[in-house]
Amino acid sequence: SEEGGDLELSAGGGRTPWDMNRQVRFAAGSLVLLGLLAGRKAPKARLLAVGIAGGLVHSGVSGSCGMAAVLGKLPFNRPDDSAIDATIEALRDR
Repeated sequence: SEEGGDLELSAGGGRTPWDMNRQVRFAAGSLVLLGLLAGRKAPKARLLAVGIAGGLVHSGVSGSCGMAAVLGKLPFNRPDDSAIDATIEALRDR
């Protein structure tokens, strides 16, 4: 606009995916909780919690995050090129 306001884009009819950091925290916390709860019946299931904890430590030390790489490949985290093209075209028509 002429006032110089910010342009906010949202994918999927107003629904935007959570930022990657939030997705990783949610997934990691859920998997740790699942491993601990399942470990009450099957003690080896606690290894899931141990594996996720180890991955989080590695992520913190190395600055890379394998879980973010995997989550980034999910369909709702991929940009919808057709939506971007339609938005750019709509802006050009203004």
